[in-house]
Amino acid sequence: MTKQVASAERLFLKARKDFLTLASHTSRSLTREAKRLGRDLKRANARVAKLRAQQTKRAERMASAAGVAARRKLKTQVKKLSRGLDDAAAEANRLREHLRPVQTQLKVARVYLQHATGIDKLLARVESDWDAAAVRAGVRPARKVAKKPARRPRRKPAARRKKPATRRKKAT
Repeated sequence: MTKQVASAERLFLKARKDFLTLASHTSRSLTREAKRLGRDLKRANARVAKLRAQQTKRAERMASAAGVAARRKLKTQVKKLSRGLDDAAAEANRLREHLRPVQTQLKVARVYLQHATGIDKLLARVESDWDAAAVRAGVRPARKVAKKPARRPRRKPAARRKKPATRRKKAT
């Protein structure tokens, strides 16, 4: 019975460790993903702002341009810039839409990790309370069973080992 309890405790402790590891791993990976998407969104917004500034600058030049050909040329440039601006804005919106679910998953994972660590701390407190109660009751904690080291084959004593044949001195 005690072996079954010990194995159940080992399984429980392993499951608890796996639970915490998985929760922290998930939280870290979602944080990385959210940061990456945030950086991409920041770049896209910067690209939109840059294109918008270029568009306004060219529109001002077009208003002050004197020649018809110069106006036509600036008008085509403004159209190209507005298309680029629309593309950049669409990219930024797509990134925002992609970032929203990642952020909600990250919030859920952080709450999950917080609960996991809270449960872990609670279990540690209960175990320490049990240990303290056992000490007060005078019960010795169970010894951990150490694994027996692997047996090495015994070597023969030096006297028994076969030695190379030596020559005997001849009696004279």
